[in-house]
Amino acid sequence: MARFYMTSVNSRGNTVSAAGSSRGQDCHLRGWNSGVEVVAHPTTDDLDTFLIYATHGSNGGGNRRLLGAVYKAQDGELIFEPEEV
Repeated sequence: MARFYMTSVNSRGNTVSAAGSSRGQDCHLRGWNSGVEVVAHPTTDDLDTFLIYATHGSNGGGNRRLLGAVYKAQDGELIFEPEEV
């Protein structure tokens, strides 16, 4: 079983794709003018981390901007840590 996997659901609610990786996974959901990219990877201390970026969507035009990270703390709590602007 892969460490990271992704599923995609179409407008009828059907799963249309699934992929897995042990080293990381990347997903970019885009509208015409904005989007969100999520990059999953293990840290050096073997914790799952998800970096969340705002993007300019399908039209492009600029760099993505880091919004923050999601990870599980050692006490088991899920944390969203926003990026300082």
